[in-house]
Amino acid sequence: MPDLSESNQINHAVQIMQELAVQAASAIMRVYLDPALPVVKFKEDQSPLTLADQLAHEIIVQGLLPLGLPVVSEESEYKPEPAELTRYFLVDPLDGTREFLARNGEFTVNIALIEQGRSVAGVVVVPQNGRIYYAAEGQGAWLQEAGGSLRQLRLQPRSAHQPVRIATSRHHGGGEDALLQAIAQHSEVQRIQRGSSLKIVDIAAGDIDFYPRHAPTMAWDTAAAQAVLDEAGGVMTDLRGHPLRYGQEGNGWHNPEFWVLGLHNQVTLSWLKGLMVRE
Repeated sequence: MPDLSESNQINHAVQIMQELAVQAASAIMRVYLDPALPVVKFKEDQSPLTLADQLAHEIIVQGLLPLGLPVVSEESEYKPEPAELTRYFLVDPLDGTREFLARNGEFTVNIALIEQGRSVAGVVVVPQNGRIYYAAEGQGAWLQEAGGSLRQLRLQPRSAHQPVRIATSRHHGGGEDALLQAIAQHSEVQRIQRGSSLKIVDIAAGDIDFYPRHAPTMAWDTAAAQAVLDEAGGVMTDLRGHPLRYGQEGNGWHNPEFWVLGLHNQVTLSWLKGLMVRE
């Protein structure tokens, strides 16, 4: 395959990623609407694996292989160490399986292109409503609605008088309560529960301001949405304030704890960044 570092080749890859994510989303919805909703098995970490996970995995992996780069999926039986890879696709075929089983619609299909540990392109599709979030480095972040309308995502500062909208997970609390209480001493807080990578793309879209994640996550949970967030003007960092990178810290496919920041009012943003350093 030609060098994907060239912008036209990255754009071609993003187009293929979108097509495959939409196909996977259609397969997921066929299972979602099946009243039997089969759970195939539980994995070693006790997370559920459904027929939808498997169908989406096959569609995406088989579709990406002709592009000539390694493909690492959450559902791959064998995953190389990230240190062995420089440029590859990173896939979560069904992010939010618990949300899928709960039938609340808060699940996504995530496909990212990683180069030297950076997420340089990403596609996030929401199967239930058909939204497609996508971005490529230097090309902006975009949201395409199911009806076809397209808008660029670009975060703008909000009024200092508006509350800080903070996303939390429905199923994976991880010690953020003390942090939220500290923020509430400084600003009014609106707590919003979201599943899957929706928490990150909702920040990119300007619907949420802050998402602290202190519970475990994996690279495929976040990489695609991070590409969208970065191009929209948001920030995703570890607790030292360093941009989140993949496979660079000797942790395999595990992410460190991280914070996701949109642009709130500048006073609150500066305060949060100062708190991050103290963390």
